[in-house]
Amino acid sequence: APQNLAATAGDRQITLTWTANSEADFLRYRIYGGTSPNPTAIVDSAQGSANTSKTLTGLSNGTTYFYRLTAVDQALNASGFSNEVSATPSVADLPPAPPQNLAATAGVAQITLTWNANTETDFLRYRIYGGTNPNPTAKIDSVEGANNTATTLTNLTVGATYYFRVTAVDQALHASGYSNTVTAKPLADNAAPTLANAVYSEPANLNSEVAVAIAATDASGIKNVWLYYRVAGAATFSNRVMARQSDNTFTQSIPAAAVTNRGVEFYVRAEDAYSNVKQTGLHPVRVYCPNGVANPAGQPSGAAANFYRLFSIPLSLDNKSPAMFLTTNSSLGAYDDTKYRWYGLERATQTLREYPNFGNLQLTPDMGFALVTNIKNVKLKTSSGTTVATSAPYNISLPAGWSLLGNPFNFNIRFDSLRVSFGTFELWSFEGDWQINTRGLEPWKGYAIWLSDAATFSIRPGVAGLNNGTAFYSVANNDAENWLLQISADNGRTASRFNFAGQHASATDNEDALDLHEPVRLAGGIEVVFTKKNSASLKADIRQPSSNGHTWEFICRLNPEDEVLSLTFDGVATVPPAFDIFLLEPETATAYNLRTTPRLQFATHHLTEKRFQLVAGTKAYLDEQSLPAELHPASFELLQNFPNPFNPSTQIIYSLPEASHVEVSVHNIRGERVAMLVNERQERGSHTVVWNAEQVGSGVYFIRMQAGRVERVKKCLFVK
Repeated sequence: APQNLAATAGDRQITLTWTANSEADFLRYRIYGGTSPNPTAIVDSAQGSANTSKTLTGLSNGTTYFYRLTAVDQALNASGFSNEVSATPSVADLPPAPPQNLAATAGVAQITLTWNANTETDFLRYRIYGGTNPNPTAKIDSVEGANNTATTLTNLTVGATYYFRVTAVDQALHASGYSNTVTAKPLADNAAPTLANAVYSEPANLNSEVAVAIAATDASGIKNVWLYYRVAGAATFSNRVMARQSDNTFTQSIPAAAVTNRGVEFYVRAEDAYSNVKQTGLHPVRVYCPNGVANPAGQPSGAAANFYRLFSIPLSLDNKSPAMFLTTNSSLGAYDDTKYRWYGLERATQTLREYPNFGNLQLTPDMGFALVTNIKNVKLKTSSGTTVATSAPYNISLPAGWSLLGNPFNFNIRFDSLRVSFGTFELWSFEGDWQINTRGLEPWKGYAIWLSDAATFSIRPGVAGLNNGTAFYSVANNDAENWLLQISADNGRTASRFNFAGQHASATDNEDALDLHEPVRLAGGIEVVFTKKNSASLKADIRQPSSNGHTWEFICRLNPEDEVLSLTFDGVATVPPAFDIFLLEPETATAYNLRTTPRLQFATHHLTEKRFQLVAGTKAYLDEQSLPAELHPASFELLQNFPNPFNPSTQIIYSLPEASHVEVSVHNIRGERVAMLVNERQERGSHTVVWNAEQVGSGVYFIRMQAGRVERVKKCLFVK
């Protein structure tokens, strides 16, 4: 039988203890109990000989309970009863048991403590003791209620070692002994705050505030939140501190002054207590412009081709129809091609269309248009629309070949912000003449673009600006190996000056990146077009360097009403002296020495094109070519004027075998001089001059050339 059974009463419980049984085949203890002596009812059991205590709970205070035990072996043989004990539970004035299983978990600048709940009925609170030394005695916190078994201690020193232990306190303020001691080190906060999606209205109204709200959270708490904003294209941001509206929500407004017809951009930046920073991506805010936008630059007034300007619309219009655009620009009036002409380019067919035959052309932000007008003081404007979002590239699907292009943004775009998904591109501007553009896009301006392949053209907005541009196509860069000849063509009303032949170490004899393509011809314009083998029409034809020479063929595209074509060749003086340079006119079998005569005139009335050859090379190279003209005249000659009869212009060609003072004059049948065309010293070679006879009447005239003592005369007929 079990020995030394003892009973200790507590609050609604009695704890029994006894001496362990030593038998080898011991199984369990049976506990008999009740409210009468000599109990025979089994109320509990304890497995194993070493389990020598048992607390019986849920008892009634003030009631006496009796207990005795038996021992049972593995054969289920029971011993006799132990001694009998009795006890009466009561609310005793005793301290509670110490808290069990205290644990510590480190967090960011904090430590969380947890423990098991106390089951005593008169429990009051837990006391938390802690510090940076073992066995802490300083009370740092308390937790009310038996079931509140966790607490988090904040604002602790990162990296320091903290020690903690806990006691239990009953309603009589009796404290238990200490729990087990735990230790932990608070962690550093290396994590940036978390930012939710910003909330704002878009598109915004022009010159109106834009309210922005955002939720920001962080383990160590949010210290500051700022709203950074700028006018789209601006180089720098302004900022405002965002106001906390709740634990996690912050608000602020972009001021109305920043909400312009360029659009506006913002981002939010948050900082936590440990200076960790997080910011959102850039948010574009499109801006609605109820009255549209206006071009600050005026349209030049004139009817000739050099008065064309390419324009585009830096806004996504509510009504993109061409008719609406003319209604908005009432200064132009109803379409009248004697007052203005308006063209768009149909990309699919590479066809210029004149209004009103625009087909499906609309005034979208990516489109360019050509306009010429003789109306004075025209400044273009738009109807209502919204700025284009600036957070991502503006992508345009373009065919191979030519398109007219616009700047969709109301600020400058750098050339190095332009991309093509495949192949290569050329960008051209027109300010009275075509020029290759390596600077970028300006608002309201239109451009011609050539693509080697069908591709996506991307315009990437950023800080407004233009590149400095490159000066590759300039005769000022000429040296012994790399040189250019610039050809300028002029019909008296308009000109084409950006035309180049030459050689460069980076070039090949096939079409390459240094060869430039001829842009779209505007009505009334003239063109200089190189006809390189297996190539499209070129505006620049650059070859690989040769020590022998080169031959270029080019066409001047003209208008039937053009009277005179003037050609000027710049850069001749800086081409290596070993090369002679001649312009050949196959139609008249004439060769002009450009080293001595770099400026030439040709009569072109009724012509739509005129062909030339440009030859630059050594004497041996020139001798090897089957040239259709004599390069070095052997005698003084005055050729018959061409055309003849003529109205009103004719070309006069003459040859000098040696340098001479030359007079070329025109006389009527009475011998009276009606025009002095040349009166100067000229070098050996062929020369040309054009006589425009508009100031005289129809009839027979005589062209006289006097070179030294040599005189030559030709008769011509002017018929109005």
